[in-house]
Order: sequence, then C-alpha cells, then structure tokens
Amino acid sequence: MTRAAVGQPRPIDAMIVGAQKAGTSSLAYYLGQHPDVCSHSRLELSYFVDERDYGLGYPENYERYFGHCAADAKLLGKSVTVMTEPRLVDRMRDHNADLRLLVILRNPVDRAYSAYWWARRKGYETLPTFEEALDADPGRHRGNVVKVRSTSYRPFGHYAPQMAALFDRFGRDQVRVELFEDLQGDTQGVCARAFAHIGVDPEFAPDVSARRNTSSLPRSSRLAQLLSAQHPLKRGLRRMLPKGMAEAWKRRAERWNRVPFVQPPMNPATRAALVEHFQPLNDDLADLIGRDLSAWNVAGNGPTQTAGDD
Repeated sequence: MTRAAVGQPRPIDAMIVGAQKAGTSSLAYYLGQHPDVCSHSRLELSYFVDERDYGLGYPENYERYFGHCAADAKLLGKSVTVMTEPRLVDRMRDHNADLRLLVILRNPVDRAYSAYWWARRKGYETLPTFEEALDADPGRHRGNVVKVRSTSYRPFGHYAPQMAALFDRFGRDQVRVELFEDLQGDTQGVCARAFAHIGVDPEFAPDVSARRNTSSLPRSSRLAQLLSAQHPLKRGLRRMLPKGMAEAWKRRAERWNRVPFVQPPMNPATRAALVEHFQPLNDDLADLIGRDLSAWNVAGNGPTQTAGDD
C-alpha cells in the first residue's frame, strides 16, 4: 500500500481516467456534487501528465487542485490522458496504489470524430477535414506532447491495451468500467455505481440535467491557439500573474471564444474504414471487460451523440 509520506498532503482517493470525449467532464461534475466528494474546478488534473507540474511535486499540486477540500472528503481527480500511457499509469500507482479508478469507454469511431472537432476548437488541430487529420496523424506534432495527445484520433481509441495496463497495475477490483451508452441511458445508475466504488453513500442522487464541455468552435482560431497549453505567451502569463489569475483569465477567454456547434455527419466511407480498423481491438476489449461491444463494429451505426461531450 502506497500512501503519502509524513508531512505530505493526503493522496487522491479516486480518478476518472478516460476515455477522452466520453462524457468524463459531465461525470466529474455529477460526482462532485456528493457531499462526501471533493474535486477540482479545472477540467483536468494535469499533475500526472504535465512534466512541469509533476516536477513541482504533489504538495504544490494538492494546494492547486484540492486545497479547498474538507479534511474528510474523498478526493476525486480527472485526467483523460493518464490511461493512454503506461508510464503515466505508473505515476498514479506510485502516488497511491489504493486509487479507485473510473473509466467510461465510447465507440472509438465516434470518439475519434468528436476529438477532431474538440481539437479544432482548442486550436490544436488546423487541418480542415477529419480525413486529412486522420491521414496526417500522429507524427506531425512530434516534439509537442500536448498536440500529439490532443490529435491521437486512432491511438486513443485502442482501449484494450490501455485497460490491460490499468488492470495490471491496480487490479480489476479497483477499476470501474462503464460505457458511454450507460452514461447516456442510465446516468443515475452510473453515478450510484461510481459512488459505491469510491466508497461514499450510493443513494445520493446528483442533478444530472446538465452536460459539461459540449461542442463548439472558436470565434477566433488565433485566440484558440494562443490559449493552448503550450503557447509561449500563455506560459509567460502563468509565470507572471498571481496564482490562479492566469487560469481564471484563460477560462473567461475560452468561454467568449466558443460558438455553439453541432458536428456534421461523418463521411460513411470514413466511418466504414475506421470500424474495420477498430474491430479487432474492440473484440479484444469485449473479452477483457466482459461487455458486448458488437454494436461498435457495425459501420451503419451513427454517432451516439453529437454534442462532443468530454
């Protein structure tokens, strides 16, 4: 059992670890309503995935993300990147081998398409069509890890090896797996199971009427790129401004820069090619988690949602 060292703040109790564009922001919002759960206001906890933040150490990141939390609350973090790289999974295990993990998996074809439009909004993606982005992925952003992670349309949908790594590091009992379809069709049920997994009262019913991080496009692509995680001007402002001010400025600017958007239907030929690509991995995943994923392998199936929820 790995716990915080003497003098260190208490470790995170539970993590929502993915998948990207599978409703994780909404789930974090719902779970954070529980009186015995405390989460962070930022969409993502970057401690495990950002080299600068990880280098600062957990105490500083604790104050940044959980300094407002009550002493007896369960600490809930969210990072949709952490499950995609084994070394990041190792960092979580080193932090707390008793972590309770929550995973939502979405049809990888729909996930990839939603991720493309999200990356367009954030300024990470500049190619004008999904097909061009697929053809260019993933090597074009070498040297920029944030852009690589944000435009890994196929690799981030390779769930089977990612789940195998989570099970290997933490054991199956510590990993709760749901499907995006579960979250859509039985939101309260997903929350109740998550609460029980975390170790708080599963009878609490959060308000699930709102979704978080829904689809939009930027008013200004230039501003979107300026606000991206590794833009040098943004990094400079973060160093110069008082703690929290740069993040608050960024959130206000991002809200202003969003224009509501409903993504167009995917090209049927593109969908068919992606279904063929993912089918063997989907079959492996179905065996691994014990769920019927046959619907994911049907090219005629359209997206299960269009709002691009993260």
